[in-house]
Amino acid sequence: AHGQPIALVVGAAGGIGSHTARALVQEGFFVVLADLNAEALSDLQHELGVGRSSTCTVDLTSDASVQDLAAHVLRVQAQRGLGLQSSDSDHLTPRLDALV
Repeated sequence: AHGQPIALVVGAAGGIGSHTARALVQEGFFVVLADLNAEALSDLQHELGVGRSSTCTVDLTSDASVQDLAAHVLRVQAQRGLGLQSSDSDHLTPRLDALV
């Protein structure tokens, strides 16, 4: 839904991350699930239900991969009709209601 808060859960395929993602969805968040394990992300997204999350495979040791994650979050925001925050350096940055 438009205006729904967005959370980014990094490490979402793991035990704590998946538990956190489930809890956030129950609280009404749209959750961006990020992890290196694409198959586990897909399984979790399926479990959470249609329209409640998106996935992004990310390698936190790679600057390019982290930049791809930021771009993914920006796309999610745009698709959900949310505005963008601008940093002091005038770069567009993702606006998240929760970062886990």
